[in-house]
Amino acid sequence: MQHRVGVQSLNSVQVAIKSLKDGLADMPYPGKVRQMAIDALMKTVEDSDKIDDDTRTTLGQVNGLLDNILSDFLTEKIAAQTRIEEVLAIVNACNADQTVVDSEKQDLFTLNRDNLWEHKHTTERSAYEAEQLECSKVLDIVNGWQVLWAGSCDVIDNHESAVRAAVDTRNESTEWTLMNTISVWLTQETTFTQEKKEEFSSQKSLCESAVQAHASAESKSETDQSTTEQAYCAWKLVRDGMCQTRDTCYAGAMANHQAILVDEKTRADLRCNEARLINYVICVVQRLIDSTDDNPVNASACLAQWGADQMGREEIQRYNITEPVVPDKDACDTAAVSVDVGSAGWNTFLGRHSDGTALDCTGLECPFHYPAFPEGCPTNGGGD
Repeated sequence: MQHRVGVQSLNSVQVAIKSLKDGLADMPYPGKVRQMAIDALMKTVEDSDKIDDDTRTTLGQVNGLLDNILSDFLTEKIAAQTRIEEVLAIVNACNADQTVVDSEKQDLFTLNRDNLWEHKHTTERSAYEAEQLECSKVLDIVNGWQVLWAGSCDVIDNHESAVRAAVDTRNESTEWTLMNTISVWLTQETTFTQEKKEEFSSQKSLCESAVQAHASAESKSETDQSTTEQAYCAWKLVRDGMCQTRDTCYAGAMANHQAILVDEKTRADLRCNEARLINYVICVVQRLIDSTDDNPVNASACLAQWGADQMGREEIQRYNITEPVVPDKDACDTAAVSVDVGSAGWNTFLGRHSDGTALDCTGLECPFHYPAFPEGCPTNGGGD
């Protein structure tokens, strides 16, 4: 009975050692020093017909070296994961590039445009309405004066005709009365004319002041418009550049990421398969260490546990990489700055408040005064 057990133990040990050697032969070259150490250790046990304490110690050293390889694999995996996740910071940088400056330029343009809108809507409009009111009063004075003077002339003409008739009939009483009436009318008309002249002169001054105030308000609008257009051009320069840079940056980041991903995925597939082979060898070694005559080595169980169909095991996939979820490229709206200064749609664009209210152009310079840049924004963006 003991002899049979010894034969069974000898056969199982030799079969296991052969499986061990085959497994080591399929393993990748783990480094010259480590390979030499493993080879030297295996030399001491390859002809063993039994597992004694010395053999167990030697086999334990083999497993220790194999565990070191797995530890190196885990370090490689961490480095590889870090490498493929670098794209996250790069893409975030692509999306963030120039956004602060763009926001500042947009806010400055919006502020200037709203200021322009408010000035034209309030100050310039009030100046226009004051001009219309004060200057219309001048016309009313002139027109009223002309109407009254014409009526007075008709009355005097009628009285002169009556005087001539009285002279012809030698009616001295009537003649004197009519002549006195004409004299009174002429005196009144002279006084009235002087009053109207003074009223006209005073109102004319008010009209001229209103015209000057309106012209000043329009001049301020021109200055505000020029400032707003320069702010728009500065924003347009940044926005167009930001969108173009984002497209280029994102495309380059993704192309580089895909190349890295393919490279690291190839390495990870090899690393996982190698980890599987190493775990198979460790399993065989451990079964040799744990074996006794009553518990012979069963190397086939290790093959079932760590065969090629076991790649999905967590103990193997821990050496794999996880593809990161890369953020999408942020939208970059160039349509917001697509209207050219001085173009057909420029006045509508310029005359809209940030709250969406369009400017009522009644009595105002709408379209606006001549654009500061009739050919569109200058190449330098119109200044900062």
